[in-house]
Amino acid sequence: MSSQKPGSSFRACGSDEVAAMKEKRKGGYAARETEMALFGSPSSTPGRTRRAVGRARPKRSFRALSWIGGTAFSVLLAGVLAKGITGSSFFALERIAVEGSLQTSLGEIPGLMALKGGGNLLTLDISEVARGLGSRPEIRRASVAKRFPNELVVKVEERKPSVLVLVEGKLYQADEEGVLLREIGPGDPMDLPVISGLSRSAVAVGVKPDGRQVPSAIRLLRVVERKASTFGLVSEVRVDPVEGLTLFLEELPVPVRVGWENFEQKISRLERVFSRLTEREGELVSVDLRFDHQVVVRQRPAGAKVAVRKGGTAALAQLSPVLSDR
Repeated sequence: MSSQKPGSSFRACGSDEVAAMKEKRKGGYAARETEMALFGSPSSTPGRTRRAVGRARPKRSFRALSWIGGTAFSVLLAGVLAKGITGSSFFALERIAVEGSLQTSLGEIPGLMALKGGGNLLTLDISEVARGLGSRPEIRRASVAKRFPNELVVKVEERKPSVLVLVEGKLYQADEEGVLLREIGPGDPMDLPVISGLSRSAVAVGVKPDGRQVPSAIRLLRVVERKASTFGLVSEVRVDPVEGLTLFLEELPVPVRVGWENFEQKISRLERVFSRLTEREGELVSVDLRFDHQVVVRQRPAGAKVAVRKGGTAALAQLSPVLSDR
């Protein structure tokens, strides 16, 4: 009987089989490694990543080129369409509608009438047109709007002449604020009161005057005009830097010295004695309202002054000739 223990041969055999199986596996691993070295494993992550990256790069380049090409085409198409639209006669300016009072002819406004029939409403710079309108001294405010397809709407507020201003021998129209509009010409109205005695430095065409001279003269005119039933029309207001304002009335053709202030009180005082003064206008040289509570007049023959006390109820009383030289 063999001395080997039961199962030893099994273990030996088993060891040989295991060894053979290990050798077989080693051979399989070696073959796979060789295959991987030659071809790369389909399941290898790095290889797959490299292949994926290699495939993506051409796609991204193609997309970028497609985007650039599409953008360039869109820009080109937009340019062609814009040129076609702006060059189309459909948007050609054909009509200029003016809303508001405009005494000035449109043909006198720089560049405005030149646009009609030749400008394109889409490309028209309305802010430039508005500035051109505002540069005219007779226009206080102006706005411009487009009304498609071919109309321009101009809204204006024009300065209206209310006085004439005499400057260095020339007469100018001026508005309520004293802004000189333009030199009067043939056919312009002359039935407006005149402000005289001004120097060129006191006023300028298209500019609101500084200082008190012109505004004070206009304010005096308005006070007198409110009592037109008594005084009639005002012929002239003369400005003097020292003496102040002097008034000339059609109903009393002598100078009425008013000064610079308290116009309401002074004109009310004149109103109370006005009928008496007009009765003796041939004897009068001047009327002075600058004294408190008095209307002082200078008579023609003897040069004496006549004063009317507050209220105008007392008869005209001749004062001392000493006062007549004032």
